[in-house]
Amino acid sequence: MKHLFVGLTSLALSACATPAASIAPTPTVASDPGVYMVVLGKVFDRPAFMEGYAARLPPLYEKFGGEYVALTRGMEILEGTPGFESVVIARWPSAEAARAFWTSPEYVDLIRARTENGWGEFTVVLVPALAAPSLTAPAPGAEAATSVPK
Repeated sequence: MKHLFVGLTSLALSACATPAASIAPTPTVASDPGVYMVVLGKVFDRPAFMEGYAARLPPLYEKFGGEYVALTRGMEILEGTPGFESVVIARWPSAEAARAFWTSPEYVDLIRARTENGWGEFTVVLVPALAAPSLTAPAPGAEAATSVPK
């Protein structure tokens, strides 16, 4: 155990002595990380819902810059009792893009079909994405921004 401790200590000390030029650049933050649209729901008539609503969404997502991140009916519950059985998570390049999709005539028609036919109950929220660090170095003398919310 003593040899492991000495070895790790030596490794840590040698890392501190490494010239700055050989250290990887500090990550910086992307300017617009986009948003996630999270849909939690219960589907009452799955065949009608899939045919009349869900099957028509992918081209609209593509048109407005959205992409599916997760789609599931079966999920592992780690805590609590959810009031939903389905989850859809989509990433959008910006809140404006997600809202443009949501208010587009094509999607408004799908909302109307979904609600008027009683295909399910849904809660939909937009959640700002955290900025993903990039591997570009900050300008000399500039400090790297962090993506940790306060």
